[in-house]
Amino acid sequence: MPTAELAPAAIALDAGTIAAIAEAVAARTVLPLLVPQARAWNFLGLSRSAFYRLKGTAGFPREVSVPGAGPCFRRSDLEKWAAGLKGCR
Repeated sequence: MPTAELAPAAIALDAGTIAAIAEAVAARTVLPLLVPQARAWNFLGLSRSAFYRLKGTAGFPREVSVPGAGPCFRRSDLEKWAAGLKGCR
């Protein structure tokens, strides 16, 4: 029995539809409240060595101890810290 190959269908979406889809996806996306230390540098977009260098500086968010999970950081603390960084110029 021959099989028919299916080609992807082209769908034309206007900007309003795309925005509505993006809003629906964002509303259903749940971000974790705690970021494990092993993922914190990726979350901030830093190299591992840069993360550990910055971790020792004043003003860097303090880690919280989670039994069974090891050291973690509050996502909101990391976001606030990153938002408070000054630009290069």
